[in-house]
Amino acid sequence: YPHALFALHNPTPPPPLTPLFPDLSTCPFLPFPSLSLSLLKPTHSLACTGMATKVASTKAPSPDIGRVTVTVLKGRELIAADTFGKSDPYCTLVCRPSSWELVKTQVVRSTVSPEWNESFSFESPDPEHDYIEINVFDYDKLGKHDHLGVVAVPVSAVMRRTDGAFERWFSLLPSLVPGKPVLKSHGDLRIRLEYSGPKSHGNL
Repeated sequence: YPHALFALHNPTPPPPLTPLFPDLSTCPFLPFPSLSLSLLKPTHSLACTGMATKVASTKAPSPDIGRVTVTVLKGRELIAADTFGKSDPYCTLVCRPSSWELVKTQVVRSTVSPEWNESFSFESPDPEHDYIEINVFDYDKLGKHDHLGVVAVPVSAVMRRTDGAFERWFSLLPSLVPGKPVLKSHGDLRIRLEYSGPKSHGNL
């Protein structure tokens, strides 16, 4: 964290950062390419303002901060990373760039069509730019867990809906690096998103 070290020795704020991707409106990995987003906007703050919790939490949400609830329902035709054509899949979720706190589902053993039905709630202080990143891994007791795929869903896609919710299948990609070719199918995730809190103009 070079900016954190900079602040310790120099009270003057560091120079502005240059966005890695100033315009992601045409990036192929986004499920809603028509939206004009700057997902990786520059920031000098190292504070993780978003908090991910299980939906069962009794903490009352702030009315001034958006909240998105993500339910990972199930997967289909995931990559078989283990012997005998199976995997032990689980998902990790994070709301970027407002938070870097990672949460994860349970591991479902010996299947390429897992069912999780697990919900997580994230604070989204900046729903116009926040997005939910979901990675799927194959759990291995020994060694590195195999990466099976990833999907990114902009919070604004659900925030702008009049009903504040939608559910659909998302195709997993090998990476979120723009322009990286997809050489084979990585399977799909069935995800439901619900948004509550402040909304921008132009709701669908």
